Amino acid sequence: MKCVVCNGEDLNKRVVDEEIRSGPDVIIVPIQVVACASCGERYYSRENIQYLEKVRDSIPAEAKDLIEIGRVFKYEKDTAHVA
Repeated sequence: MKCVVCNGEDLNKRVVDEEIRSGPDVIIVPIQVVACASCGERYYSRENIQYLEKVRDSIPAEAKDLIEIGRVFKYEKDTAHVA
């Protein structure tokens, strides 16, 4: 299998952090995917997507399983700033 973005051939399984947003909160979900070592493009299996959907759908019911590891902030003073 070749990477569809860079045509690299070095695709490996690795654990990545996916973000699921729930209102103002961000939940980081580690998941194993196939990723290109050259450009970082990720490839998700049907099982990956189903797992992420299951986690997303269970967040309100199982908030007890979440641990706070930090806080996420958004800088709003110059929201339209472009260099």
